[in-house]
Amino acid sequence: MTRHPRALLAVALLIAAAAVGGCAPQAATVTITIHYSAFDLTEVSVPAGVPVTFILVNDDPIDH
Repeated sequence: MTRHPRALLAVALLIAAAAVGGCAPQAATVTITIHYSAFDLTEVSVPAGVPVTFILVNDDPIDH
């Protein structure tokens, strides 16, 4: 039986690429706290295509 190292390497790379490429993006959760009418975050960055859940926490002691 003849072995073909290049063919085996190509198949292994294709399997690895399929396994990684088929993964769904992980969801992100961003918590933003409001205090004295200001947000604790000035910037939020999430990769394109990633589902995001925003949680707003109002710790503002000012009555509205």
